[in-house]
Amino acid sequence: LVALAQIFSPRYERHGSQGVSIDVSGLGRLFGGARAIGDEIRRQADARDLRVQIALASTRTTAMLLAVGRALTVGVERVVVAPATTVAAVLASLPLSVLDKIPREDADRPWPHPAFDDAALATIKSWGISTLGALAALPSAGVSARLGRHGLWWQAVARGEDLRPLVPTRPDEPFDAA
Repeated sequence: LVALAQIFSPRYERHGSQGVSIDVSGLGRLFGGARAIGDEIRRQADARDLRVQIALASTRTTAMLLAVGRALTVGVERVVVAPATTVAAVLASLPLSVLDKIPREDADRPWPHPAFDDAALATIKSWGISTLGALAALPSAGVSARLGRHGLWWQAVARGEDLRPLVPTRPDEPFDAA
């Protein structure tokens, strides 16, 4: 995945062995629109025998949720593009179980936030919330009162909000001695 990301941008962030976020801003001049960029990433992945889900969106969180959500659905298109104007609608139908599948942390930095609490997510599920849209629609004041900042962070993720900026993965620097 890292080699694939490096083809398209020096600004990519690895999420363990399960995923990678690529900053594709500026690639439109080379490939065209978002769909063309996604199709080219898919072609390059196919050439390397990588089976990947590709999502392009206005935020990394939205793209990650869409890619993971699409991976759970058999037989769907491998490239999905979510225009900024439709992000809420696209995310709203995804099952809450998508939050269980997103990569939690990399080798040295957690994603998307260091203080995520799975107990808060379990509590949200116990309320009967079944979709990201239902979680996003809850009153934030009530979520905060019952779950504190952990609940608000899960709610922000359900809305597709980035809780931190992209932190590019640095390539390994080889050192040789002679």
